[in-house]
Amino acid sequence: MQVILGLGTNQGDRFAALKTATQKLSAQLKNLRYSGLYSSPAMLLPSSPPEWAIEFLNMSVMGETEANPEELLKTCQQIETEMGRAKEHAKWSPRVIDIDILLYGDVTLQSKSLTIPHAELHNRAFSLLPLLELKPDYKHTKNLAENHGTKRIGHFA
Repeated sequence: MQVILGLGTNQGDRFAALKTATQKLSAQLKNLRYSGLYSSPAMLLPSSPPEWAIEFLNMSVMGETEANPEELLKTCQQIETEMGRAKEHAKWSPRVIDIDILLYGDVTLQSKSLTIPHAELHNRAFSLLPLLELKPDYKHTKNLAENHGTKRIGHFA
């Protein structure tokens, strides 16, 4: 099944974190393709500490997997944990790596642990813009002129 994952990081060596995450994902995903790199301001809650306002580095990867959506989610969460993301963390807190399943083929899924397509994909330029590089025919409702500070800054590979 063709899948697209969104990756983001705003702690430590952000480029190295993306490299490590994509290397770890290559064990689960075959024929990996990478979007460009994007920077975006951190999304914050009104109660978030000001020191959380650290710019993110974002990208998407597309590949083929034989894992079902729940198995893929477990793999993504395991990689996040291996790379230092705490299981319990405050919403939208800084993170070494965040891996979201954006698309899983044409599957639509709503479960307690997973929503596909990603529930906020159409509201987040930092997810949608990299995805569109990999899947330009994806139908979306976002006005891309309203990208809220997300900008393409270069190539990944």
